[in-house]
Amino acid sequence: MGATVVRTYGNNPKNDHRAFLDEVLAQGMHVIPGLSDYPYTQMDGACINNNFDCYNDVKAYYLQNLANGFLLENGTYHPAIAHLIIVNEPDRILPGIDEPLHFGKGVISAIDGLLDAEKEMNVTGKLINFTATMTFKFCPACTQHPELGGTPGLRQMLEVYNAMMHPEQYGYTPKNDLAELYRTRYFHSFNTQSAAWAVKNEFVPVYETMFPDTPFYVEEYHVADLDVNWNQTAAQQKDLADAMNLLETTSLLLGVSFFEYQVSIFKKHWEHQFGMFALGNFSIDQVDMFGVPVHIWCLVPSEWRGVHMPPLVAAAYGGSIDMSTMCLPDPLKVKLNQEGFKQIRSLNSAEDMAVFIRRAVEHLGGNVLYDRGLQEFAARFGVAATLGMSAAQAAGDQDQDQEQHVDDDRRLSSLVPVSKTTFLDMLDELRRHPKWAVWDESPACVADRLSNTDAVGQVIATLCMKMHWFNCSRIPQDCKTDAWQTGDYVFSAYAQERIAEAPKGSQVNPLDICYFNGTALYASASYYAFAHADHTCVVNTDPHTTAMTDEGYHAVLGTSDASANAMFLERYVRDELKANVTDMDKLRKLASPDSPPPDTLDQLRTVLREASWVCGGEALLKSCVETEETPMQWLMHLGWTWITLGSLAGLCIVACCITCIYVASSSDESDDWAKRNMEYTVRLRDEVRRTITAEANGSHSVVSENSWKSRGVRDPQLNLSPQQLALSQLAPQHLAPPQPVQTMPVAMYQPM
Repeated sequence: MGATVVRTYGNNPKNDHRAFLDEVLAQGMHVIPGLSDYPYTQMDGACINNNFDCYNDVKAYYLQNLANGFLLENGTYHPAIAHLIIVNEPDRILPGIDEPLHFGKGVISAIDGLLDAEKEMNVTGKLINFTATMTFKFCPACTQHPELGGTPGLRQMLEVYNAMMHPEQYGYTPKNDLAELYRTRYFHSFNTQSAAWAVKNEFVPVYETMFPDTPFYVEEYHVADLDVNWNQTAAQQKDLADAMNLLETTSLLLGVSFFEYQVSIFKKHWEHQFGMFALGNFSIDQVDMFGVPVHIWCLVPSEWRGVHMPPLVAAAYGGSIDMSTMCLPDPLKVKLNQEGFKQIRSLNSAEDMAVFIRRAVEHLGGNVLYDRGLQEFAARFGVAATLGMSAAQAAGDQDQDQEQHVDDDRRLSSLVPVSKTTFLDMLDELRRHPKWAVWDESPACVADRLSNTDAVGQVIATLCMKMHWFNCSRIPQDCKTDAWQTGDYVFSAYAQERIAEAPKGSQVNPLDICYFNGTALYASASYYAFAHADHTCVVNTDPHTTAMTDEGYHAVLGTSDASANAMFLERYVRDELKANVTDMDKLRKLASPDSPPPDTLDQLRTVLREASWVCGGEALLKSCVETEETPMQWLMHLGWTWITLGSLAGLCIVACCITCIYVASSSDESDDWAKRNMEYTVRLRDEVRRTITAEANGSHSVVSENSWKSRGVRDPQLNLSPQQLALSQLAPQHLAPPQPVQTMPVAMYQPM
């Protein structure tokens, strides 16, 4: 819709806001969070009952905000936060417009508390700005500039400014430099239900005179019932355009927030006119709010006096919206159950059904490999077959391997009806592992990153009370860094416990043991390896990757696979004991399910420390030494020694024979070459002498290296002795050095 910022009203500081802020930033947006009225008017000892001194209440409140997501690990503010509304309409709640000294004191004492909260948390980096958002009302009781009584909102701002400059006039002694805060981190703001022309004509000119260097922000803007006798839609379009033009009118205006996104159904009826969207009739999800289940309803455009505001607002802010798709089931969000299946099937869309089925595959420990097979599978579950055919035709250029897998699955599916009607039908076929997907042999139940940390935390608390063997006090310390990793460990341990409890030979439905209302995913290793490269917080049946804990150990033992047990034991010796195994046969004997292996890692550690075939490592007292051999082993080793020596002797004899043959075959040729080489040297010397004599008589004839090559000699410098090289620099062109005979060694000769 063109929005770049979202304003939130109040927040529970006990909740973790990090996931929300991360998501907002990922969407390319920012947040304007606001402190709720709770520390000001609602909590025990609220500052409204403490002579309007809000320092302690706001500081304690904000410390929790900083600790629960407002700050990053390095102590800087989360980059999604645009600025902070420290209090919404203090001229209305502290306690009202007629007591400016009280709401002035409340604002400056709250700011003082915020600053000390930042100091206590050692906040660094770029600091966010603060604002106290006023009403757009006249303030006849305000003490500053009575001559400006006809300008709405302005005198309240002047009151807060004066309180920061002269806090003693408001009965408050600050702990921080509020004047410096105002100059560097504060701007004014207000909420308005007035038309944009009123803000432009009645407020902006006077504000620019009084605060020429301090920006302002319109935190709420919307007049729902324009007093005109013509088309309401056209009137709203014009007012929205005027509001956007305000940004061109004054450089002090930072932004305009349209009020509001959704109808506040908890407010009085006349206030329902402001929301752009109303609740629809389709529940997207259900969450637990303080022990009460609450539905998350889809949204539809709200209508007020025949006007739908969403498309008008989107156009004004440079965005767009397709209202025809609103309040339709989303295949990425509906439940993976019969209800969700029916909702997606009602869309009659192969594309949406394919998205739904892809999610189901991923929750069963698989990953889609061939889209064509997925599309054809989706087309058989009550959606238009032509859509599935078009998808298949579009995939006609895919490789032959895919064609084979799809054909295999089609032959298997010919035994079942063309149209399927239930989620269980679909699930039954997926559990047969169709070949258009790959299926992990060691999937694990982990927290679904598409969920949220609050929901994951609630499921963790529930499972910790339900598990029979695992006690959540044993969660590894490395898995307590955040809710996701804790969820991974608890969810995967719970799933393995349920699998172990199932009757032998039965097949457990992953969605029964690992879904938890969408907070968990029975994921393939490729999924959870992305979040945990070292797998330290995931319990699975893979001996190479499962968590090195009792839960991971029992998951491997539960496979009754001696090889898997041995791999885990060897890994434990190597990674935990930092030791070596000198006798794999004895390790495999310990790993045999027939033994059986020790019940716990502590018992296993004791056994391995005492084993004679485990040595080395910082935790062990014995070093690696050779174990004493039995007589039979000694004889076997002696036999292999004689075999080795005999083989070496045979190789030596063969090598000697080859050498003799080679020498005999080449001796005659070598003698002949040496004789010719000597003759050549003598001739070359004589020729050089003649050349020198000729030069003395005025003639010159010298051959270059290239001339040697042009006459078939590979490289003179490789074939000549140092003496010959020295002489050859002056050798005449008609002389060429003799070439040695190249005789092929017998061992390399291959007849043609």
